Amino acid sequence: MNNYLIINLIGKDQIGIANQIIEFITNSGCNIIDSNINIFGEQFTATFFVYSNSINILKLENNLPLKAQSLNLLSVTKITKNHLDIANQKYKYLIQVPDSIGIIKNIISLFKNHKINIQSLNTKLKDVNSTNFLCIEIIVRSNNMITLNNLKKELEIICSKLSASLNTYVINDEET
Repeated sequence: MNNYLIINLIGKDQIGIANQIIEFITNSGCNIIDSNINIFGEQFTATFFVYSNSINILKLENNLPLKAQSLNLLSVTKITKNHLDIANQKYKYLIQVPDSIGIIKNIISLFKNHKINIQSLNTKLKDVNSTNFLCIEIIVRSNNMITLNNLKKELEIICSKLSASLNTYVINDEET
C-alpha cells in the first residue's frame, strides 16, 4: 500500500536548490507525482506531493528537516491520501481582469458560495499597454452541472462588470 506525503519548503533562492531537494526525495525511495516550484522575490518556494511505501515515507519525513536546515529552508510535511482518487470531472477557469485590491477575494467567494472546492489557484500580474492585468487560473473538480452552470453565469456577470475576460474548459488529469 502506498502512502502519500505533502512537502512544503521555503527559503532564500540559491542555484541548484531544486536539484538538491529532488535528489534527496528520490534517494529516499519516494516518487514525486506532483510539484510546484516558484521564486517570489529572492525566496524559493516548493511543494511536492510524493508517494512510496510507509517505511520510505517515514524515512523522508524524519530526515527532511535536517536536509532543509542544511539548505537554509523551512519545511513542513503532512501525510495524506492520493488526490487522484477523486472521480469528479475537472474544470479550468481563466480570468483576465484589470488589477485592483479585492479581485481575487471577490472571485473566490463565488466558488465558496456554490460549495465548490478549489483544487488549484494560480495568479500572475501582466502588463498590457501600461495597464496591470491579473491573470487568474482556477481548477476545480465537480460533477454537479447545475451548480457549475450557475457559477459560470455569476462569473460572466462579474467579469462583464469588471471588463474582464473569462474562458472555461473541461480538462483531463493529463492536462493539469
